[in-house]
Amino acid sequence: MVILICRSLISPKLRIYVLAVDGEFAGFVSLMECLRHDIQEGEVIDVVLVLSKWKHETLDMLYESATKSKIIRGGVVTKYVQQALLMQPQCLVTVTERASSNFLLSEVEYADSVMELPPSLLALRDSLFQELKLANDEYVLMSVYTMDYERERNPRFLETVRLLETHGDDLVEGIDFVRSQNLGVVMVGSPDTGRSRVLREFPRLAEFGKLGGPQEVALASGCQYFWTDNVGAWWLIAPFQKPVLHTNFHHKTPPHPTAGRDLYLPRRYMTPEGKTLSLREMLYMEGSPNKAALRGELVMIRNSPAEIVEAHQEMMARIDGSWIETPSMRARHNHVVKLYSNYRAQPLHPMRIAASFLERHEELLR
Repeated sequence: MVILICRSLISPKLRIYVLAVDGEFAGFVSLMECLRHDIQEGEVIDVVLVLSKWKHETLDMLYESATKSKIIRGGVVTKYVQQALLMQPQCLVTVTERASSNFLLSEVEYADSVMELPPSLLALRDSLFQELKLANDEYVLMSVYTMDYERERNPRFLETVRLLETHGDDLVEGIDFVRSQNLGVVMVGSPDTGRSRVLREFPRLAEFGKLGGPQEVALASGCQYFWTDNVGAWWLIAPFQKPVLHTNFHHKTPPHPTAGRDLYLPRRYMTPEGKTLSLREMLYMEGSPNKAALRGELVMIRNSPAEIVEAHQEMMARIDGSWIETPSMRARHNHVVKLYSNYRAQPLHPMRIAASFLERHEELLR
């Protein structure tokens, strides 16, 4: 308090932004992208309190530079600094926002500019290109859902996420296809262990860097697109506005407005009697389809290797400008857009579902 009183003689009240992300990497990046937008619009924040002990040293550094604010994580000592700041009187401190993942369900805006890398990270990226034998902008980053990450970060929720684990065997044909197109493949995020193991040899973050280190950020800034098998590591590319291919996507709605960049393959769900749920039925059902599958009320259907390959083909064609949308493709997508626009009082951003997937499964449009 004494320090803040002295500070108040020459500066306005300390402006604090609180992120209650509960250890979620995706929550931290998404909320910082919202904050980056607000600061570009004139908002001023002095300190960001992240209520999580899990650091991402490189992104913390980049966001401190981009937002001109100090980020304080909830470590062994710093959590007491956080508490002390939040206990100060309103004449010295202003909490401008306390944001959690629920904050993202409201209408929020993300920064529309690409975050610049400092020279040190640009040099690191160039050295990684040589070390991993990658050509600039000619590689795909990928990540998988592994239970080891959940055991470390969110052990309380292991039972609720067990159906989300990646099946590595389903991704092999997708990796083979990407590499057949003269694109490299690099895995970032947590290592593919157990059932999520992909039986192919290609660079993995654990071989040349560490989770939260500068290597994955440097590579994220230069990839052609990110392939995520339903895991939040794809948020690495959010500050750099790269496209994302989401396979085995299990949420009802996309996590943010994607401006048409991203492509989705949602999981399908079937009743024990054999009826496949439509998108409308999934949207309007009480609770999440994944939880219903955990209770045995629904059967979850993962994306097939062929569906994943077709989605990569579409993503690559969209990126290089060779994609041609037929009238039937456009009609199916417009149907999805209309479905989301009519959902609840506040319209949601629709998924751009791969055209081949909608053609295969027209029952989703029922």
